[in-house]
Amino acid sequence: MYYGNNTAADASTMAAVWDGDYKGVWHQNDVTPSTIFDSTYYGNNGNKSDNSPTEVDGKIGKAQSFNGIDNYITIPDTYSLEISGPFTLSGWVGLPTTLKSANNFFFGKWADFNNNRSYGMWYYVGGGEKLTLGASDDGTWKGDYWNILEGSKLFANTWYYVTGVFDATGLKVYINGTLSTETTLPGITSIDVNESNFMMGAILGSTGVMSNYYKGAIDEVRISDVARSASWIKGEYSYGGGDNTSLTFGTEIEQ
Repeated sequence: MYYGNNTAADASTMAAVWDGDYKGVWHQNDVTPSTIFDSTYYGNNGNKSDNSPTEVDGKIGKAQSFNGIDNYITIPDTYSLEISGPFTLSGWVGLPTTLKSANNFFFGKWADFNNNRSYGMWYYVGGGEKLTLGASDDGTWKGDYWNILEGSKLFANTWYYVTGVFDATGLKVYINGTLSTETTLPGITSIDVNESNFMMGAILGSTGVMSNYYKGAIDEVRISDVARSASWIKGEYSYGGGDNTSLTFGTEIEQ
């Protein structure tokens, strides 16, 4: 890290920060009032809905605040987001004082319309409150297996780093860098590849209109086409705004 010289040229290369397994990294700050930027090589930038989410202070820099009524962000479908194998999906979510009594969709490629479900994370309120990870090998809600993994209850007015992982062993849900729950998925070896968009804050419902709106904040969303290890996920939580006691820092060098 170089700091303290306001006249120094910007030598950063954001796309080079992320390895090729990252297919999208969205820091959530506004590039324009209607656009957020993908920091990876793939350039999967997001477009805000007409009734735009609002840029607010987040867990890391800026976040997007969704009103739970008509706010969402669309990342148009591209080949890089059509992940057919292992994946790691993560982001910071800031829960409000009161959540809607429904599925509050966070992020992912998960559309009820025309059974275009691939992968996604949301918070279910009703009959119990549970962080949920979904993965489908044929686009349907269940397919030939129960393809939903429910994690722990989350609490209002709190930021959480949520992570979902799929690989040949099944599904795993992490909360704040710690494994919450896991399950095997007998027979599933791939994820459905379809043309649904990557969404934040809502999904395309079964009737072709937006639904499952989330009320709250979202920050630092990431998707990779590999199953990240437990230590990797813990590290992302630690250096990304969580408990940084696992990090060490060298001494300053003056130049």
